[in-house]
Amino acid sequence: MIPRNSKGLDVVKAYGLLGMRGAIVVHLRFRRVSVPGENLVGDLNHGFPIILDELDRERPAVAAGMMGIARSSFEAAVYYLSTREQFGRPIRHFEGVSFKIADMAVKLEASRLLILHAGRVLGRGEGARKAGAVAKLYAIRNCLRGGARVFASPRRYGYTKELPVERYFRDARFMTIGGGTVKS
Repeated sequence: MIPRNSKGLDVVKAYGLLGMRGAIVVHLRFRRVSVPGENLVGDLNHGFPIILDELDRERPAVAAGMMGIARSSFEAAVYYLSTREQFGRPIRHFEGVSFKIADMAVKLEASRLLILHAGRVLGRGEGARKAGAVAKLYAIRNCLRGGARVFASPRRYGYTKELPVERYFRDARFMTIGGGTVKS
């Protein structure tokens, strides 16, 4: 741990974010920073395994956050599709629309099960690297793809700030970074 007032540590810039506006992201610069022995986390020159263990715990948490965003997007879209009518009935009951809803529901359930599996593996003290990475990758890919479909479902309203879906879409992009980036 490095105290903020350490010689050689500069806070270059704090960034405003497109999504996850409550998060704080800063550019730090380290120039010959000396870390006092009592501030070391673990043994000297053995920090990398600690980082990997932390990522094992972070990835299922990121996946759960992503699934929460996906679930909220899904619920907002289903509500909209249930209240908007065409030809005297809610558009959610049209076959093409209901297929999209069913597909997203299946992906949400699969994400939930992968996250639970990663949590169980982690809880048993077993290596959760693979389970956490799979849960995160699946949740992110399906949230972004499903979110884009949900985003498009309300048509003209999906691209406005009238529905919360636009915020979920912005927040989802940020989640691709936590726990190690994924190509999405």
